[in-house]
Amino acid sequence: MALLDYSLNEIASKARLAARGAGYDWGMAEETASATFWSLQHQLPVLEALADLLEMQSLSPGPTSRIPIIQQQCWSGADNGLCPLTVGAALTDRAALFSQEAVQLKKVLYPVLLIPFLVNVATCHTGSLHVKNQDGQITIIRGGDVRTNAAFTEAEVIELLDCCLAQTKTGADNDANVNDTRHNDRLVIVDDSTRSARAKVQSTILARLDALAQLTYAPATEASRLLGAGAGLNDND
Repeated sequence: MALLDYSLNEIASKARLAARGAGYDWGMAEETASATFWSLQHQLPVLEALADLLEMQSLSPGPTSRIPIIQQQCWSGADNGLCPLTVGAALTDRAALFSQEAVQLKKVLYPVLLIPFLVNVATCHTGSLHVKNQDGQITIIRGGDVRTNAAFTEAEVIELLDCCLAQTKTGADNDANVNDTRHNDRLVIVDDSTRSARAKVQSTILARLDALAQLTYAPATEASRLLGAGAGLNDND
C-alpha cells in the first residue's frame, strides 16, 4: 500500500473539503481541519477514522442528526452514536462551564477524533481533565499533554465516557492513576516531543477524502463553460 508524504496543511485542507462534502457546514469543516492538523502534528492515527466517520455521516439524514442531545450532564446522539467532531466543538464552546461534576458522553464514535477538542477544554483550566471509559481506563489531559492508550485511539466506538476536571497539578498523581487503570494496554503519550511537520498517508485513505471533497464542487454547465477561462465555444486556434 503506497504511503505518500504530505505537509500537514495539505492534509488539513483535504479534511476541510471532505467534511464539507460529507454535509457539515463550513464552520464545522474548519473545526475538522484544525483538529486534523493538531492530531497529525502529534502523530495520532486519525485519518482512517476520519474517512470512516465522514463517509458514514455523508449518508445521514442531515446536520440535525449530528447535534448532541444534552440532558443535564448526559450527552447522547442519534441511534448510530455521537459524532466526535460535533460533540467536540460543543464541549469546547462549554469549556469554561466545566466543573468537577462529570459530563457523560454516550456511544462516542471514533473517540480518537475527540482528543484535540478535549485538549482545548483542558487548556482552559489549571487542573487536568480525566476521561474514563466503561472499563475504568482513564485518559488524562493536562494542558496540551495527553496520556491514553491504544484501546482509546483505535476504538470505533466507546459506549460511555465520563469527563471531569481534577484540580491536581502534580504529574505523579496523574501518572499513578493512569498506570492503575490501564490494565497493560499500550500506552499512547502525546506531548511536544511527539510533534511532526509532515505525515505519511496511505493513498487509499487520501482517495476516500478526495472523493468526499469532490461533492463540494458544482458540476460544469454550458453557462459555466462560457463564463470560465479559455475560448468557450469560440475556439480560434
